[in-house]
Amino acid sequence: MSEACDIYSSPPTFLEALLECAAFIEQQRHDPATTKADVLDSMERRVSLLVGKLASQPTCAAFRVVPAP
Repeated sequence: MSEACDIYSSPPTFLEALLECAAFIEQQRHDPATTKADVLDSMERRVSLLVGKLASQPTCAAFRVVPAP
């Protein structure tokens, strides 16, 4: 995933973002120069984007966000 402006100028669908996330994980698995912190920072951004997409446009009527007690 590149810059944040790219996400909002051409937003991927939920499935595209999920597939890109999986590809990123596989790519980083084989890159010895990548640090754990780099991967975690990127995954935090990616998961945040995915959760935002899922919460803003649920794909079924059974989905709902329930606050923790």
